[in-house]
Amino acid sequence: MIRSRRGTSLPEALIGAAIFLLVVLVLGALVRSGGRGAQRSLSSTDSVRAVSLAIEVIRQDLSRMCAGVTTQELELATDGRAFAFPMSVPTDGDPWMVQDVRVVHTIVPGDGNTFQLVRTDPDGARAVPGCVLADLRAQIVEAPSSGGGTLALSVQVVGADGFTLTALWPVGAAPAETP
Repeated sequence: MIRSRRGTSLPEALIGAAIFLLVVLVLGALVRSGGRGAQRSLSSTDSVRAVSLAIEVIRQDLSRMCAGVTTQELELATDGRAFAFPMSVPTDGDPWMVQDVRVVHTIVPGDGNTFQLVRTDPDGARAVPGCVLADLRAQIVEAPSSGGGTLALSVQVVGADGFTLTALWPVGAAPAETP
C-alpha cells in the first residue's frame, strides 16, 4: 500500500504555533499566581511565628520573675511599648543561689511599619532574632479586691490589620504595711 505524504500548509502551521503559544501563556500565568499565593502564605506564617516567639520569650522571663513582685514594681513606659521587671538568675558556681536583675523588653523601629523586639539585661541589649512585630503594648490591669493585678501584653501581627494576640500574667499584691 502506498501512502501519500502531504506537507503541512502555512495556515495549519500558524494555527499550531498559536495553540502552543496559548498553552505556554496559560501555564506561565498559573505558575506565577501560585508563586504569589505561596509567598503570601509564607509571609503570614512568618508573622504568626514572630508573634508566638515574642510571647514565648517574654513568658520565659516572666516565669523567672522574682517571687512576690507587685504591680508597683513593674515598670511600664508611658506608651506601653517597653516594660521592665526584676528577674531571678542563678549566680556563677552555685545553682541554688540567685541574684535579682532588671530585665527590660522593648520594641525599636525596624523596616517600614515594623518593630524589632529587644531584650535588655545586665549583659546588654540584644534583638530577639526573627521577632518582627507590628506593635507591642503592655498594661497593668489592677484587681482592687486582691490588691494585685494582671500584666496584659498585646502583640500585633505584621500584615494582619487589627489581628492582635493578648497574653495575661498574674502579678502579686503589694505586702500589707504592718502598724
